[in-house]
Amino acid sequence: MELSITEEAAEEFHKSVKDIEPTPYLRIGAKPGGCSGWMFTLESDTDVDMTDSFYDDIVIIDTELHENVIGDLMVDYRDDNIVEQGFVFQRMSTGVVCGCGESFTPLGSTKKLGWNE
Repeated sequence: MELSITEEAAEEFHKSVKDIEPTPYLRIGAKPGGCSGWMFTLESDTDVDMTDSFYDDIVIIDTELHENVIGDLMVDYRDDNIVEQGFVFQRMSTGVVCGCGESFTPLGSTKKLGWNE
């Protein structure tokens, strides 16, 4: 499984945690919800669990969640669009992502959105 973070997203995360010691990691996650079934989550975390995978010296993610629900993912940061701004997710695996990009169908799901079939 692949997970990457753009330079813009990494810089923005580092700016947001610059005064926190020890320096936290960006934890990517997901939880049930949203119009597509699951929603991406982001939080800062100083603990890396034995079940986590570590990417780009900044991002941690639960390995099982990554491999079985989320799939390949790129995290970006945008501030050039009033509707889609902040941290955004670009899913590289198959599956549906809602129009706003905040929710997605899990890997292996057969769910389709009516406007995106």
